[in-house]
Amino acid sequence: MAGCALDTGGQYNGDALIEIGDSAEEYPDVLELEDTPIAEDVLDEHHVDTIDADGPDEFEAEAIDADAPDEFVTDSADAPDESGSCVGNLSPRSFHLLSPLPDAGDVSTMPAFSWGIASDPEAGPVICALTVDDNEDFSSPVLVRSVPQLSGATENNYSFLPADPSLEFGTPYWWQVDCSDPCGNSRHAELSPRSFTTREYPICSKIGPDVRVTNDGGDSGRSSLAWTGRGYGVSWDDDRVGNAEIYVSGISETGVPIGSDFRVTNAAGGSWSSSLVWNGSVFEECWHDYFPGNSEIYCSQISEDCSSIGSIVRLTNDIAGSYWPSLVSNGSGFAVSWHDNRSGSYQIYLNFLSGMGVPLGSNIRITNSTGSSQMSSLDWTGARYGVCWEDDHDGNKEIYCSIVSDIGALIASDIRITDDIHNSRYPALAWNGAQHVVAWEDDRNGNKDIYLAYLSATGVVTSPNIQITFDPGNSSKPALVCTGTECGVAWEDDRHGDQEIFFAYLPAGGLIGEEVRVTNAAGDSVEPSLVWNGSGFAASWSDNRDGNNEIYFAGIGCEP
Repeated sequence: MAGCALDTGGQYNGDALIEIGDSAEEYPDVLELEDTPIAEDVLDEHHVDTIDADGPDEFEAEAIDADAPDEFVTDSADAPDESGSCVGNLSPRSFHLLSPLPDAGDVSTMPAFSWGIASDPEAGPVICALTVDDNEDFSSPVLVRSVPQLSGATENNYSFLPADPSLEFGTPYWWQVDCSDPCGNSRHAELSPRSFTTREYPICSKIGPDVRVTNDGGDSGRSSLAWTGRGYGVSWDDDRVGNAEIYVSGISETGVPIGSDFRVTNAAGGSWSSSLVWNGSVFEECWHDYFPGNSEIYCSQISEDCSSIGSIVRLTNDIAGSYWPSLVSNGSGFAVSWHDNRSGSYQIYLNFLSGMGVPLGSNIRITNSTGSSQMSSLDWTGARYGVCWEDDHDGNKEIYCSIVSDIGALIASDIRITDDIHNSRYPALAWNGAQHVVAWEDDRNGNKDIYLAYLSATGVVTSPNIQITFDPGNSSKPALVCTGTECGVAWEDDRHGDQEIFFAYLPAGGLIGEEVRVTNAAGDSVEPSLVWNGSGFAASWSDNRDGNNEIYFAGIGCEP
């Protein structure tokens, strides 16, 4: 009778009388057993499978019809179910928790749990319940999972799935496992629960070698990288034809360049400093262009395969110069910011584009500084925009930000992020789901370092300036992207003599993880662009290891 077999490897202690057939005298070898093993051949011959280990010392079984060996009737105190399959059923065998080890530290926030096999003495199926909590009393579990016993395995395990809630960094947790059989008998893991502590931050590393995207005789620089959900688009300016033009190319999900470089602009003046974003169906790209004689902002849409272009639209039209656009998608359309000296000094302006790339309304002036406001960076919260820039109206460069409504109205303006006698430059802004995060380069320590600060959705500064890099070289021109509450930052760094690209993961609160050296080439690697692809980061940059500047790409993975 499957699921109810006696564990004949043990002993039945106490008086027992087994009556089989019409007369006990017919089977003297099993009449009276006291501290005596039951012979397996006798049990097999007469289809006696189970003795209730929890039952009384005297156990009397009714006769078993030899023609119906699967029917077993008992008048034990444990009443059987309709089939009688749970009568005398034993609990799963004892087992131990294996991994994470007791009081382990530096454990992943998505750990793999393993424990010994809690096998059923009756060879039935076993289901184990894994419970994880940040309280030792298990009053509010953060994870509860049912795990079937693996047939023939030497241990059981559960590995976190992407849909599971990841654990918090630097936090103690407790875990336990209970296993039960179909009859409801349960076994708790020996010497449990156990505790472990998660690591302070993810362990990140570069994935594979550097991938060369461009291969021409001109200089390619100032790349902008975007992720579509299926692959990447990268744009840059390139002087292969004699003057700078904007080009774009595709890169597969695995980092392989796709197709040939597609030329976006073809104007008599130079086209520079593109910003590329994906809106779910097409790329939108903006850049500044000297075609009319002064620099103006232009934009266009580009197909997902980077092989065709829509109409080029002129976003600015004044006698002064407009430079360095920063572009974001708001889900249905786009917003772009830039700096512009139409008023006599550089100020930050903003405009909107429809989902089809058509300009909406006129240019909106964001700043009204007595100095120069330049190098803006723009993000979108889902309801409003954040824009940050560098401003020298106090005599040195400082970082300022504003909060702008979805129709361009100033909600909070000229929010000062830095306040130091040295220069703070090149802000990079990103929304982490709860706050704006701004990174910048700062020379307050005598060399350039990367700093970070947090800003609420309504424009309240919620953190001090947080220093991210501490090496004696110069760390500059950060690129920032957030995955949710966590962010990644890349920058160029000359600590090894030439400029190289570095990366760090930033858990919530700005505590830095291990720095990752992305490039290690003979030339200079500069001006990184960074994206999050849903499971890892990717960076593009300009690199002159080949004698002229070319665009390179690399993936960066982080183990949680």
